[in-house]
Amino acid sequence: MGSGNNNKRAYIATDHPVYSPWPFRASAENGQIHEHYTAHVIGGIKLFDELIRLKDQLNISEEQVWNYKKTREFVWNWLYSMQGPMRTFIWKGYFEDMPNDKYDRNRLRNIPLETARYILENPGSDQNTEVRIPALIYWVASVFETEDNDAIKEQFGVMPPWEAIHHVMPHCGPCGMNRQVMLGLRSRHSGS
Repeated sequence: MGSGNNNKRAYIATDHPVYSPWPFRASAENGQIHEHYTAHVIGGIKLFDELIRLKDQLNISEEQVWNYKKTREFVWNWLYSMQGPMRTFIWKGYFEDMPNDKYDRNRLRNIPLETARYILENPGSDQNTEVRIPALIYWVASVFETEDNDAIKEQFGVMPPWEAIHHVMPHCGPCGMNRQVMLGLRSRHSGS
């Protein structure tokens, strides 16, 4: 970013009470931040995981690998911190065509489900998976299943959100990962 030197760490807002580690919107021309918060950090975490995994093939220095690990750890810890979305459930900052949202009202279902999928695909990344994954799925189901949201209501019918989320999965556009999250959780419970 910025000078093209692979230094994503330069944009981290350390220990700020309302900012996420990376901004949601920043100008590529001058680095000015237009919106400070996004819960969508799994993409960056996956990037660092991959850079660390491919360090030898990409000829990445040990110092840079250490920086990637430190940054990844900081972002992961923020995700679970008192300001992070695993605690606040402020899951926003994904679609760039939305207006700025300084009051954190534009909540999304795809970010918590992408987070849940990452946790399921990376055993050991969360020691409390059996509680957190159902909590994320239940949050998505309960927030987006409302009387006014006929499409979701129609898909849910009379089933409880935990079971009904399975029926929403194929119909959710960018949230097609719902199916993968539920199947991953179901296979963990069934032992297969």
